[in-house]
Amino acid sequence: MLNTLTGPEKHIQLLSNEIVKIHGNFAKFEEADFYPEHNKRKTSSGYRDIHHKLVVEENRPCLICGVTHKLLSDSTKKQDKKLNPYSAKQMEAHHHIVEWSLANAIDIDKFNNTMRIHLMNKHKDTPLYQKEMSQQDILDWVDHSPDNLWILCDVHHRHNYFGIHHVTYPNWAPQNLFTEEFLDAIEKNISHHEASTKS
Repeated sequence: MLNTLTGPEKHIQLLSNEIVKIHGNFAKFEEADFYPEHNKRKTSSGYRDIHHKLVVEENRPCLICGVTHKLLSDSTKKQDKKLNPYSAKQMEAHHHIVEWSLANAIDIDKFNNTMRIHLMNKHKDTPLYQKEMSQQDILDWVDHSPDNLWILCDVHHRHNYFGIHHVTYPNWAPQNLFTEEFLDAIEKNISHHEASTKS
């Protein structure tokens, strides 16, 4: 049974697992999200094209669990916990350097003097990075460039306990390296936590 510990974050002691013992807590953290004014998100043709290219044509895997569009399109493989350990349902693209909703807040000079220089050095054969980028270049890059898009499954993109939009980066990044036993222990603790908070 879970034991509540004292403290402002309401930490809880986790269940021990028969195979592996883990410790940790369920804590809420405060985050301040600020965005400039922007239009409601609509899938642009440029985004749709690059998403299709990366997800369907190139069949890129989720950076964390390795599932692919092809695997998730096969109903038998999709249900196999060894192939799809997080029970992902679909592939998505995450704006990993600049979030789409922050594109209008990007300073053109700062972008050109920092991010573009980094991209220019990393991608010497990409003409776009070899010159100063305009505001439109940057806006297009934010939404249509594979250099700003990580392919993730829906779980590692948006899930409350595993998704990059909900988990701090130090907890999100190493998930592809966890043992099956550790993942099983995490899932059992999450299930127990969710059941106990519903009652």
